[in-house]
Amino acid sequence: MSLLKNRYDIKYMFDEGGMSKIYKALDLFLDQLVAIKEICIPEEEKEYEVELRKRLQREYRLLSSLQHPNVVKAIDFFEENESLYLVLEFVNGEPLDKILGFEEDIFSLQQKISIALQLANAVKTINDAGIVHRDVKPSNIIIDRTTGQPKILDLGIGKPLEADNFTQLTVDGSVLGTVDYMSPEQLRGDTDLKTDTFSLGATFYQFFLWDEKSPFFHQDVMTCAQRIIAEQVPLLVSKVTPEKMQQHNEVYQLLSATISGMLIKEPMVRTSIEKVIENLETARQKL
Repeated sequence: MSLLKNRYDIKYMFDEGGMSKIYKALDLFLDQLVAIKEICIPEEEKEYEVELRKRLQREYRLLSSLQHPNVVKAIDFFEENESLYLVLEFVNGEPLDKILGFEEDIFSLQQKISIALQLANAVKTINDAGIVHRDVKPSNIIIDRTTGQPKILDLGIGKPLEADNFTQLTVDGSVLGTVDYMSPEQLRGDTDLKTDTFSLGATFYQFFLWDEKSPFFHQDVMTCAQRIIAEQVPLLVSKVTPEKMQQHNEVYQLLSATISGMLIKEPMVRTSIEKVIENLETARQKL
């Protein structure tokens, strides 16, 4: 598979997981690098093949219409060799989870707020287009090496979906994705737009504390899910060092209150993404 659609020259595979493989390729028509996501439907999911194809086509149309600098662009979608292919903008960068896991804190508070604000605006744009990402987390956020700009990846495409609203936990407790950032309603199979706000809040909590793990992390999936449903995470300010609090007390208090609002269990009273953006703008102005 060195050439797809007589257009995309495959260089190498750089990621793999679940039903998908991701390749770096050269678009011979436009003479630019792209990322190609190959979606292979396993035999046990074949009964959902028609539904999955329709859903991918619908989401591709929505994604390709999105124009936001912090959302990876969808360029093309096609079927070949019994696989589905999604062609995406290539970003030369590192996923946020890899940076959090293996590097010292490389961002100032001002840079973190700027990144958070860009991500919140991106999520708002996605939601305004009628798309629920369903999987906002550090591994789906890539930081461009050149610009430092964050970009959201994997907008719910390529998941094995039985219905529009689904849970990633099976009856026996096995998992089809990362539970750590899922909202309580998503665990119950009742996903809506506020789901992405919760997931972004869990990501922000981890990001501002520069922690390797989600605030709800537990090695046991069911325990992690129970934490999300029933437990409150400590206030962000309780985890910030006294030195940082002394420097930027007012800003951290605002960030802490905002993130706590994003992590409210009940979606109807959860802080809106619009309010998150407003608070982050205020925090940035206070620095």
